Amino acid sequence: MTGLQKNSLREARLKDSISIEEISEELNIDSIYLEAIENEEFSTLPSLYAKGYIRTYARFLEVDPNPLLQAYKDSMPKEAVVIDNENSTPPLSRKERAELHQSKRSSSSKKKWMGKKLSSIGWPIWSLIGLIILAIPLLIWWLSDDNQTVVHSVNPSTTSSPSDAKVTSEQSKSTRAEVKLIQPSETYDYGDVYGISQSDQVQVKVTAVKPTEIRVRESGPQGKIIFEKELQSNQVETFTHDQWISLRVNHPSHVLLSVNGVTIDTSEQKEIQVYQLKVVDGAER
Repeated sequence: MTGLQKNSLREARLKDSISIEEISEELNIDSIYLEAIENEEFSTLPSLYAKGYIRTYARFLEVDPNPLLQAYKDSMPKEAVVIDNENSTPPLSRKERAELHQSKRSSSSKKKWMGKKLSSIGWPIWSLIGLIILAIPLLIWWLSDDNQTVVHSVNPSTTSSPSDAKVTSEQSKSTRAEVKLIQPSETYDYGDVYGISQSDQVQVKVTAVKPTEIRVRESGPQGKIIFEKELQSNQVETFTHDQWISLRVNHPSHVLLSVNGVTIDTSEQKEIQVYQLKVVDGAER
């Protein structure tokens, strides 16, 4: 980042008479990272979120983010390709070439023998192996989805009311928690709000079908971050809190989301989504 680009962020911030701390609270980005962006200390930024932090900060101050992103890219170390002439292989003698040729022939014979053995197994065995491989993801899905109810979440592109959320239950409502959408993201700045009744705590289970990043806060959208990382396929994480859990998922369609035994359908959500999951009493429903 050039001095002119660095100063452009600071000048824009001072022009608006706003402090680093105020911007940190507004963007939910630690003030240490904002200061690092202004001072060209890119090594301080977490590599997974560095570009996002730079882009968000620049756009907040109405500064073009592209030069800043290019400066960040240019600051990254580049691996050098080294050719070691001293370790180059010397010419082989006639005896060494003969031994090498014999070794290659022996290796080729072993490969052909293994190929014949594998081909002699026959297609029934290979079909059985293929079925077992295909059955593993289905078994994982069934185990994570067994005996759970389903809540269809409001798609961010629609404006349906909380009553549109469909709930199907396989057990009596008197024996398990109720989870209902009480406020959609169109009317709340921090995502869809789900109320949990007939329970004294929030229980969240996230099962990754494909890799995706998630972030979990306790006590609401401004609360302390208790978990932030990228989940790998088939990774399962669970979280509990006695009042409120705020969950951000970068790719909702890549996860199975269960709240107090109730599955929230995220399969149609393709963009970043935030879910506010909190315990409510009868008056709040």
